[in-house]
Amino acid sequence: MIAHQLIKTIKAHRGPIIVEVNNFDDTFYIQAVKADVLLQLGKFEADEETGFQLNAEGFLGKDYTHAHR
Repeated sequence: MIAHQLIKTIKAHRGPIIVEVNNFDDTFYIQAVKADVLLQLGKFEADEETGFQLNAEGFLGKDYTHAHR
């Protein structure tokens, strides 16, 4: 997702933000502080592709559909 769109989506989301963490064999989901996630996303340019997406349930993970555009 584009940075400004993702930030807007996260701000509008009600409920916890769950971040996907991967190693070679496993995927873990960890609840994150929304303000901390927004702080990190603020490091992207507003129109830059982040490579992340937030789904309707609040899971933040790799954006497989838009990451390489």
